[in-house]
Amino acid sequence: MNILIGISGGIAAYKVAGLVRMFVKDGHEVKTILTENAKQFITPVTLETLSRNRCYSKLFSNVRDIEHVSLAEWADAMVIAPATANTISKICNGACDDLLSNVVLALDKPCYIFPSMNTNMYTHPSVQENIAKLRQWGYMVYEPSEGELACGTSGKGRLPDTKLIYEIVIGETERAKIESPFLNKNVIITAGSTRSYIDPVRYIVNRSSGTMGVELVRHAWLRGAKVTLVCNSEVIERFPWVNYYADMIILVETTEDVLKNVVEIFGESDIYISAAALCDFGNNPAPKKIKKSQNDLTIQLKPAVDVFSELSKHKRKQIMIGFALETDDMEDHAIAKLKEKGMDMVVANTVEAIGVDSSRVAILDKRGIRKYIQKSGKRIVAGQILNEIEQIMLENDETVKNIPIRREEKETSH
Repeated sequence: MNILIGISGGIAAYKVAGLVRMFVKDGHEVKTILTENAKQFITPVTLETLSRNRCYSKLFSNVRDIEHVSLAEWADAMVIAPATANTISKICNGACDDLLSNVVLALDKPCYIFPSMNTNMYTHPSVQENIAKLRQWGYMVYEPSEGELACGTSGKGRLPDTKLIYEIVIGETERAKIESPFLNKNVIITAGSTRSYIDPVRYIVNRSSGTMGVELVRHAWLRGAKVTLVCNSEVIERFPWVNYYADMIILVETTEDVLKNVVEIFGESDIYISAAALCDFGNNPAPKKIKKSQNDLTIQLKPAVDVFSELSKHKRKQIMIGFALETDDMEDHAIAKLKEKGMDMVVANTVEAIGVDSSRVAILDKRGIRKYIQKSGKRIVAGQILNEIEQIMLENDETVKNIPIRREEKETSH
C-alpha cells in the first residue's frame, strides 16, 4: 500500500519517525510531506532515511511534476499526524498556501487525521467546529490521547501512540476489502491469564501475554464482527491498541470472574473463543498475609470452575472454540478436551508459544485434523484460525450448498 504521511508543526512531529518505520517494516511504500514549521521538530533527512523515499516540503520544487497532484494520485491512503489547529483550519477552509494543504484538497483517497495540540486549543469552539465539518465531509478525524503535554499541562491533546495510529490506518483499509460471514456477528474472546490468590498479596497465575487473544480480536473486527474482549488489565496495558478493535472490554481477575461475566452475555453471542490461559486450580486464600516464619508451607489446591464446560450447558446456536496448551501428546489431549467440553473446534499448541510472538498450532474438530499451521507470527496464525471458524459457520448454514471444506492431512514434518 502507498501511504502518504503529512506532518505539521507540532512538538509530536518527532514521533512520526517511528510510525514511518512501522509502515516500511511491514512492506508498505511511504512518502512524507513536511510543513515548514514541522522542520523545527524533525528533519527531512530522518524521514528520507526511514522511508527510503524523498521527503517533500516545497509547493513548487519541480516544474516538470505538479507534485501536489502526483502525490495525491500516488497515495492509497493519507495520514496527517500531528495535525495542528492551523493545518485543520486550512483543510476545512480550503486554504492552499503550502504543499500539505494542496495535496489534501487534491486527494480522493481515505485521509486519517490525528489532531495534537494544547487542551484549550483543542477544545476551542473554532477547532471543534472545523473537526466536525471535516468528519461530515468524510475525513476520519480521531480523538487525541490524554496525558501530560509539552506545555506542562495535562489533558486531552497528545498524539495517540504510533502503534495505535498504525493499527487504525491498516485496520480500516483492510476491513473495507474483506467480505466475511463474521459480519455483524457477536463474538466473545477471552485473552491473557487469571489469578488464584493464596493470600491477599500472593497468587498463582498462568504465563500468558494475551497476544493470541488480542490478534483474534483484531481479525474478528476486520471481518465485521462485534467483539467483546474479556481479559485482565495487564493485557490492555500491554496492547493498548486493542481498545480500537473491541466494541466492549470486560476486565477480570479470577477464573470465577470470567464465568460470571461471560455467562451474562453468552446468550446473545454467536461465537465464543476461549483463548485465555485460565488458572485451573485454586484454594481458599488466607485472610492475612502468610508469614515467612513457617519453615514449610503446604497449599491445598482444588480444581477451579471449568468455564468452558459451564458455558456449554447454555449453548444454543453458538460456535464454541477452545485452546489446548500442552507439554506432551498435544493432539491426543486436545481431542479429549474437545469431546469432553463440547467444543466445535480446538486449537492445540505447546508451551513454547508462551511469551513469544510466534506459534505453531494444530486445529482439530470432532472429525480430526482441520489444518496444521507451521510456526508463524501470531497475527498470521490468528487469521488462519478465523478462516477455519468461517468454514464451520458455512458448514452450519443450511442455506449454503456445496461449500468446499478446507481440510488438510497431517504433515509428517510436524
